Amino acid sequence: MNTPNNVKHLSFSIIVITALLLLMAYLLVFIPLPANAGPWFGGSAKSMHYDNSVSNLESSTVWSAINEVSSLGIMIDWAIVDDDTDTSVAQCKKGFVFPYEGDWNIVDAYASIHTTGATSGATTVQLIRRREGVEVDVFSTQLTITYNEYTASDEVINSSNDDLQAGDVLYPNVTAVANTAAKGLSFTVIARKR
Repeated sequence: MNTPNNVKHLSFSIIVITALLLLMAYLLVFIPLPANAGPWFGGSAKSMHYDNSVSNLESSTVWSAINEVSSLGIMIDWAIVDDDTDTSVAQCKKGFVFPYEGDWNIVDAYASIHTTGATSGATTVQLIRRREGVEVDVFSTQLTITYNEYTASDEVINSSNDDLQAGDVLYPNVTAVANTAAKGLSFTVIARKR
Protein backbone atom coordinates (compact mmCIF):
# COMPACT_ATOMS: atom_id res chain seq x y z
CA MET A 1 0.00 0.00 0.00
CA ASN A 2 1.31 3.46 -0.92
CA THR A 3 1.71 6.23 1.66
CA PRO A 4 0.00 9.50 0.67
CA ASN A 5 2.38 12.36 -0.27
CA ASN A 6 1.20 14.68 2.51
CA VAL A 7 2.09 12.02 5.12
CA LYS A 8 5.56 11.62 3.56
CA HIS A 9 6.10 15.39 3.66
CA LEU A 10 4.90 15.60 7.27
CA SER A 11 7.24 12.77 8.30
CA PHE A 12 10.17 14.41 6.53
CA SER A 13 9.39 17.78 8.21
CA ILE A 14 9.30 16.16 11.64
CA ILE A 15 12.69 14.52 10.98
CA VAL A 16 14.24 17.84 9.84
CA ILE A 17 12.85 19.76 12.83
CA THR A 18 14.07 17.07 15.23
CA ALA A 19 17.55 17.16 13.67
CA LEU A 20 17.72 20.96 14.00
CA LEU A 21 16.63 20.84 17.64
CA LEU A 22 19.28 18.20 18.40
CA LEU A 23 21.93 20.32 16.66
CA MET A 24 20.92 23.39 18.69
CA ALA A 25 21.03 21.41 21.93
CA TYR A 26 24.50 20.11 21.04
CA LEU A 27 25.77 23.61 20.28
CA LEU A 28 24.35 25.02 23.51
CA VAL A 29 25.83 22.25 25.65
CA PHE A 30 29.24 21.69 24.07
CA ILE A 31 30.23 25.10 22.64
CA PRO A 32 31.27 27.55 25.37
CA LEU A 33 29.75 31.03 25.06
CA PRO A 34 31.22 34.22 26.52
CA ALA A 35 29.32 35.88 29.35
CA ASN A 36 28.43 38.80 27.09
CA ALA A 37 26.93 36.63 24.33
CA GLY A 38 23.56 38.28 24.55
CA PRO A 39 20.45 38.61 26.71
CA TRP A 40 19.56 34.92 26.30
CA PHE A 41 22.92 33.89 27.74
CA GLY A 42 23.37 36.38 30.56
CA GLY A 43 24.73 39.34 28.57
CA SER A 44 23.12 42.51 27.25
CA ALA A 45 23.50 44.89 24.32
CA LYS A 46 25.24 47.36 26.66
CA SER A 47 28.06 44.93 27.40
CA MET A 48 28.13 42.79 24.23
CA HIS A 49 31.26 43.47 22.16
CA TYR A 50 31.67 43.19 18.43
CA ASP A 51 34.46 43.53 15.89
CA ASN A 52 34.38 47.16 14.74
CA SER A 53 37.37 46.91 12.40
CA VAL A 54 35.10 46.75 9.33
CA SER A 55 32.41 49.27 10.34
CA ASN A 56 34.62 52.38 10.72
CA LEU A 57 32.86 53.08 14.01
CA GLU A 58 34.79 53.88 17.16
CA SER A 59 32.39 51.98 19.40
CA SER A 60 33.22 48.48 20.54
CA THR A 61 29.92 47.55 22.22
CA VAL A 62 26.63 47.09 20.44
CA TRP A 63 24.81 49.70 22.54
CA SER A 64 27.40 52.43 21.99
CA ALA A 65 27.48 51.57 18.25
CA ILE A 66 23.71 52.08 18.06
CA ASN A 67 24.11 55.49 19.71
CA GLU A 68 27.04 56.37 17.45
CA VAL A 69 25.13 55.48 14.28
CA SER A 70 22.04 57.44 15.35
CA SER A 71 24.23 60.51 16.00
CA LEU A 72 25.36 60.42 12.36
CA GLY A 73 21.90 61.52 11.26
CA ILE A 74 18.77 60.40 9.48
CA MET A 75 17.54 61.02 5.95
CA ILE A 76 13.98 62.01 5.07
CA ASP A 77 13.08 61.56 1.39
CA TRP A 78 10.17 62.76 -0.77
CA ALA A 79 9.23 62.24 -4.37
CA ILE A 80 7.67 65.67 -4.81
CA VAL A 81 6.90 65.42 -8.52
CA ASP A 82 6.53 62.17 -10.48
CA ASP A 83 9.34 61.41 -12.93
CA ASP A 84 7.11 61.97 -15.97
CA THR A 85 5.49 65.20 -14.73
CA ASP A 86 6.66 68.79 -15.21
CA THR A 87 7.87 70.52 -12.07
CA SER A 88 5.74 73.54 -11.18
CA VAL A 89 5.72 76.27 -8.56
CA ALA A 90 3.77 74.95 -5.57
CA GLN A 91 4.07 73.87 -1.98
CA CYS A 92 4.27 70.11 -1.61
CA LYS A 93 0.99 68.73 -0.33
CA LYS A 94 2.72 65.72 1.22
CA GLY A 95 4.51 66.75 4.38
CA PHE A 96 6.69 64.58 6.57
CA VAL A 97 5.75 64.45 10.26
CA PHE A 98 8.99 64.25 12.22
CA PRO A 99 8.54 61.33 14.65
CA TYR A 100 11.77 61.35 16.65
CA GLU A 101 12.01 62.53 20.25
CA GLY A 102 14.98 64.57 21.41
CA ASP A 103 16.87 67.56 20.06
CA TRP A 104 17.50 67.39 16.30
CA ASN A 105 18.84 69.88 13.76
CA ILE A 106 18.49 69.97 10.00
CA VAL A 107 22.07 69.87 8.71
CA ASP A 108 21.72 69.43 4.93
CA ALA A 109 19.29 68.99 2.05
CA TYR A 110 19.42 67.68 -1.51
CA ALA A 111 17.09 68.12 -4.47
CA SER A 112 17.26 66.10 -7.65
CA ILE A 113 15.36 66.23 -10.92
CA HIS A 114 14.71 63.27 -13.19
CA THR A 115 14.99 64.95 -16.62
CA THR A 116 16.34 68.38 -17.48
CA GLY A 117 14.23 70.33 -19.93
CA ALA A 118 15.53 73.86 -19.82
CA THR A 119 18.17 75.92 -21.57
CA SER A 120 18.28 78.58 -18.86
CA GLY A 121 16.98 79.41 -15.44
CA ALA A 122 16.75 77.27 -12.32
CA THR A 123 14.41 75.34 -10.08
CA THR A 124 14.49 76.60 -6.50
CA VAL A 125 13.19 74.86 -3.41
CA GLN A 126 12.47 76.21 0.07
CA LEU A 127 11.89 73.90 3.04
CA ILE A 128 9.04 74.88 5.34
CA ARG A 129 8.81 73.70 8.94
CA ARG A 130 5.33 73.80 10.47
CA ARG A 131 5.12 73.66 14.27
CA GLU A 132 1.84 74.11 16.12
CA GLY A 133 0.26 75.88 13.15
CA VAL A 134 3.16 78.28 12.52
CA GLU A 135 5.22 77.94 9.32
CA VAL A 136 8.82 79.16 8.99
CA ASP A 137 11.38 78.98 6.17
CA VAL A 138 14.25 76.63 7.06
CA PHE A 139 16.60 77.98 4.37
CA SER A 140 17.86 81.55 4.40
CA THR A 141 19.11 80.87 0.84
CA GLN A 142 16.98 78.44 -1.13
CA LEU A 143 18.30 75.29 -2.73
CA THR A 144 18.87 75.91 -6.44
CA ILE A 145 19.11 73.37 -9.28
CA THR A 146 20.31 75.24 -12.37
CA TYR A 147 18.92 74.20 -15.76
CA ASN A 148 21.93 71.96 -16.61
CA GLU A 149 22.18 70.16 -13.23
CA TYR A 150 20.45 67.08 -11.92
CA THR A 151 21.22 67.44 -8.21
CA ALA A 152 22.00 70.32 -5.89
CA SER A 153 22.74 70.91 -2.23
CA ASP A 154 23.66 74.59 -2.13
CA GLU A 155 21.10 75.88 0.38
CA VAL A 156 22.02 77.98 3.40
CA ILE A 157 20.22 76.79 6.52
CA ASN A 158 18.76 79.42 8.84
CA SER A 159 20.10 78.46 12.29
CA SER A 160 17.04 80.05 13.92
CA ASN A 161 14.71 77.60 12.15
CA ASP A 162 16.79 74.43 11.80
CA ASP A 163 15.67 72.66 14.99
CA LEU A 164 13.22 69.76 14.87
CA GLN A 165 10.85 68.40 17.48
CA ALA A 166 8.57 65.38 17.38
CA GLY A 167 5.39 66.44 15.60
CA ASP A 168 6.97 69.09 13.35
CA VAL A 169 5.84 68.82 9.72
CA LEU A 170 8.29 69.49 6.87
CA TYR A 171 7.09 70.66 3.44
CA PRO A 172 9.32 71.28 0.42
CA ASN A 173 8.11 74.34 -1.48
CA VAL A 174 9.04 74.80 -5.17
CA THR A 175 9.36 78.58 -5.57
CA ALA A 176 10.64 78.80 -9.16
CA VAL A 177 11.18 76.57 -12.19
CA ALA A 178 13.53 76.86 -15.17
CA ASN A 179 12.26 78.35 -18.47
CA THR A 180 11.28 74.84 -19.64
CA ALA A 181 10.25 72.85 -16.61
CA ALA A 182 12.29 69.83 -15.59
CA LYS A 183 10.48 66.55 -15.07
CA GLY A 184 10.38 64.89 -11.68
CA LEU A 185 11.68 66.27 -8.42
CA SER A 186 12.92 64.40 -5.36
CA PHE A 187 13.97 66.01 -2.11
CA THR A 188 16.04 64.80 0.85
CA VAL A 189 16.58 66.35 4.28
CA ILE A 190 19.34 65.22 6.61
CA ALA A 191 18.84 65.75 10.35
CA ARG A 192 21.31 65.08 13.15
CA LYS A 193 20.71 64.63 16.84
CA ARG A 194 22.33 67.37 18.95
